[in-house]
Amino acid sequence: MIIDFHVEIGDNLYYETSLNVEELIKYMENLGISYTVVTPAYGTAYIYDFDEANRGIYEICKKYRGLLGVGTVNPWYKQKSLAELEKIFRVYGFKGLKLIPYLQGFSINHKIVYYVIEYLAREKAFLYIPSGYHPQSPLEIADLADMFPDVNIVMGFAGFTDFWMEVLPAMKRHSNTFADISCQSNVRALREAIKILGSDRFLFASSLPYSDAEVELEKLKLLELSEADKENILWRNAKKLLKI
Repeated sequence: MIIDFHVEIGDNLYYETSLNVEELIKYMENLGISYTVVTPAYGTAYIYDFDEANRGIYEICKKYRGLLGVGTVNPWYKQKSLAELEKIFRVYGFKGLKLIPYLQGFSINHKIVYYVIEYLAREKAFLYIPSGYHPQSPLEIADLADMFPDVNIVMGFAGFTDFWMEVLPAMKRHSNTFADISCQSNVRALREAIKILGSDRFLFASSLPYSDAEVELEKLKLLELSEADKENILWRNAKKLLKI
């Protein structure tokens, strides 16, 4: 089994890239991916039209059984976000929430986001944050994990290109932190982090349309893991976080 923990569906006007659901389903079939976590495309979905974007993800997930939705809100719109959180978890049945602080205009460990994380704690839902660069570096995310130990927080991209060195110290501090290893090219750093922390805190993701599942699967081979560790990263850890 393979669970792809992060994909963006839709048009990304900022980076002039896109992924439609038909392309994704074909990709999953070709690679034998059982489930894919889908989130709104980078852009205005994370700024002001998150309600429309979440509804779009919900409609897609209703149609395709192997797709699991993760929504978003913008903490600056408190009343609208609170109403949308109710819809995300009570109506849409989404598995978690994704925030992009540098796009949305706040530091991930700033008090503006606290009411959102408190809601996630009540729902026992996870938070996904693409990590790397301020204001969402791994150590900043670790600060949030310290304040909210009951919320599982996934650091997407495992620190990305510039902040891979923060992943290990950040995750050492708090057991409620996880990392997807997509878009992280430093195999040596990943291998060391997995060796020290164990494989049960890392997740496979393609992060389409920015990376490629075939590339990410090839990277797993380079990590020289045991079969048990590979299974943990490919699907076991994701299954626990997603509660499927």
